[in-house]
Amino acid sequence: MLGSFGPLRPARAPCLRSLGWAWLLALLGCTDAGKPPVASDETSASGRGRIAMELPVGISVGIGGQELVPLPVEAVGVAPGSHVLVLASACQRVELAVDVAAGEMVVVDRERAKELEWATLRVTAKDREGKPLLHAVALGDVEAGGGQGTSETTVPACPYRVRVSSSGAGELGGVVEDIDFGEERAVERAVVLAPGPDMVRIPGGKFTLGPPEALKERYLDDYGQLIVSQYPVEVAGFEIDRSEVTAAQWMACRKGGGCAENTTLWWATTLPSDAERPFCNIDTGKLEPEVTPGREEHPMNCVARWQAEDYCRWAGKRLPTAIEWEYAARSGDDRTLWPWGNDDPTCDRGRIQIVSTCSDLGTVPVCSHPKGSTKQGVCDFVGNVEEYVEDVPETRPPPKLGSRRWEGFTCMGWGWQGYGKDLLFGSPCVGIARQEAHVGFRCARTIERG
Repeated sequence: MLGSFGPLRPARAPCLRSLGWAWLLALLGCTDAGKPPVASDETSASGRGRIAMELPVGISVGIGGQELVPLPVEAVGVAPGSHVLVLASACQRVELAVDVAAGEMVVVDRERAKELEWATLRVTAKDREGKPLLHAVALGDVEAGGGQGTSETTVPACPYRVRVSSSGAGELGGVVEDIDFGEERAVERAVVLAPGPDMVRIPGGKFTLGPPEALKERYLDDYGQLIVSQYPVEVAGFEIDRSEVTAAQWMACRKGGGCAENTTLWWATTLPSDAERPFCNIDTGKLEPEVTPGREEHPMNCVARWQAEDYCRWAGKRLPTAIEWEYAARSGDDRTLWPWGNDDPTCDRGRIQIVSTCSDLGTVPVCSHPKGSTKQGVCDFVGNVEEYVEDVPETRPPPKLGSRRWEGFTCMGWGWQGYGKDLLFGSPCVGIARQEAHVGFRCARTIERG
């Protein structure tokens, strides 16, 4: 049937599903929204019919062998006769025969496309004060729904990366989660949208801290003993910032009154050395800190632990525990050592130094190395800056000599000065009041219930 109708074109409306018959009537030049759709005079005169789609976003359509186009699309003029539509989602593909008479409008909806399987996502979104938020729901890069406070969106029954974001407050980060709607057809989520980076929801599970079995031998000492303990834990689900907190985001806290100087701690804080200061993305040693021009999207560094804690508290979050950090950095998979698997780091996976310098010294904008991200899309666990975490020593055996199981204040990760370490080794991050150019932070949060 190729050549019997024009090409599919994306619809002008953002969501055909929500506009219903009125959109179709307007498209055809009709004015009475109470009547069923009919063909326009132009269509009738040409002896052609039309096919329109009224399906939720997440479906792509092709007619008569044409390339699949994501919904919504404009109604398509076709020659009278039978036409084969291909309807495809992320995990489904169905062919549907549609008969169209001259001057007829045929609408393909969920009733007609019965072979497609669907699920529902009910989202309740609020801010850190508990106020309902106007929000949008996206499947990957495609906006699929949303509303004020609570919304319900119909989605194809497939795995999707879902992002809930604020529609009215640009300074708020979103919440991202990988959801398999094929396994759970009715999904409910309560999310809190807060300042800072997007947060990624990490499902809990059983996990063994320490080296994976496949790489165990590299962590043995001369006596065949592990220098980094393997220790089973059960991790509750949590949310963690997708990226390290940026200089611009920390400055928003400062201007918002959440990152004011603590007089007592400020005078006890050790400032960066003169050699380190050029690498500071904000010089907090000034009476009125300023972002170094061009580094707004670089990670906030030269920040003492108490300053990082103040920021997380202002945003309604906290520092991640060392266990949460390792669990998220290894994608919740204790068979792998790195966010991407067991292959050793390379310069395109993070802002790091290996045998030689990968690039110039200093940080880069967050998430500049997507090849180093976790399976859930969390970036920069390897490279840019080391990160403050809260240690939880009571949940694991006493530290061994050479082990990274430090008690007290701890940093994890591999910053731009990192050399010869991996994700299992941290540093004690001496004291609560020291600023260093290779140390920054990200925040975490216990999952909101109800």
